[in-house]
Amino acid sequence: MELKLKIVNVLSRRGKSIHPTHTLPNRGGKNSNTSLRVLEIQGGVCTRREKITVNHILTYSPIHSKRVAFTLAETLITLGIIGIVAALTISSLISQYQKISTVQKLKKNYAMFVQIMRASVDDNGDFDSWDYSTTSEEFAQKYILPYMTGVTKAKSYKVHVVNNTTDALGNFESSWSAKYSMLDGINFAVIIYNEDTWNYSPLLLTVDLNGYSGPNKYGRDVFVYSISRNKPRVFDLDSYCIGWVNCARPTSRELTLNNGDNSGCKKGNNTRSYYIGRSCGYLIKLDGWKISKDYPW
Repeated sequence: MELKLKIVNVLSRRGKSIHPTHTLPNRGGKNSNTSLRVLEIQGGVCTRREKITVNHILTYSPIHSKRVAFTLAETLITLGIIGIVAALTISSLISQYQKISTVQKLKKNYAMFVQIMRASVDDNGDFDSWDYSTTSEEFAQKYILPYMTGVTKAKSYKVHVVNNTTDALGNFESSWSAKYSMLDGINFAVIIYNEDTWNYSPLLLTVDLNGYSGPNKYGRDVFVYSISRNKPRVFDLDSYCIGWVNCARPTSRELTLNNGDNSGCKKGNNTRSYYIGRSCGYLIKLDGWKISKDYPW
């Protein structure tokens, strides 16, 4: 006969605990039928007390007992699921934080350069009267640097277009750009295009919001300002109507995404161009200083 107890603690007469699954040696003799006290526990309350013999214990089988611990496989699967969910959540939170941080930095930097340009216009006349036939460094020293403090020379480095198909053109790697670092770690480059030679904006001012740190890419940490080619000249974040052609300002959102000079800020744009993503700063401003779902982050 087998005893069928749920949770059993077997005590010998000396009070020593004997686990129900232990095999007790049947050595025969006078101790073969030694009485033991058996306590059946249900929910932590002793409900029955009876005596059995060692011979009964030898045939005991706890068929109603249940395991309360997880197996190693179950534990690993659970941890794996938790890890995947955590990775997806953390990645999304980091990306969202980076977007918000980038927009805040760009907005602050934009306001600063607008103030610098206004101060320069007060001293040097409107943008139409400025001298764009100078070198980039001469232009910066006359029209920009006098209205800034703590600016030092910066070194050359490459900037990538938003879709990584090629390196950008005319920024921090250019030999004819004047490159500077600000106290807050932001780098900026000034390039002047002589209107008699170039059919483009007379001024490009490129900023790298986190300096030499990566990714050094249009639309992520690198953004471009320009003074418009068409008059009356204006200073703004670079866009199609600012840079290349005479068209109605401000540039529409559609034109900013898909402009004809391949500098548009559009997700999935795999065109190989030196200018892809240069209008991304203007798109952020156009969208109310936020990064929208179709932004090529």
